[in-house]
Amino acid sequence: MSYPGNPVLLTARSFIDSTAGNWNANTPPDIKVAERVRPLVERDTKNGEKPIWKTQEYRINMESRNITRYPILDHVFDYSSTNLQVYQQYCHPIVESVMLGFNGTIFAFGQMASGKFQTMMGSIEQLALFS
Repeated sequence: MSYPGNPVLLTARSFIDSTAGNWNANTPPDIKVAERVRPLVERDTKNGEKPIWKTQEYRINMESRNITRYPILDHVFDYSSTNLQVYQQYCHPIVESVMLGFNGTIFAFGQMASGKFQTMMGSIEQLALFS
């Protein structure tokens, strides 16, 4: 069953050893995982739907079902989080490291219509924020 505001998996990254120029097997990759709860969109509010996810920094609760999830997360972004906040906190450091020659990956994962495209691409109005 689909609920409005389902979380979206956001980021993961790995670095290579900058001094040797190749993968350092003695150092585990630096992987960060965050969830972003999709804000309700106009079609949700027109249907009278209300947010069901309650977020805290490292966990997420489904209020209507009394379910608490304790996934292994570095951060949970709530409904009010903007693409700019997500970018500055999680994506910008990865982009900077890639520009210095390190490996980096940013991806979004989640069910259809859960906000992946909006999180990764933003809108035309937001384009200038990231350039």
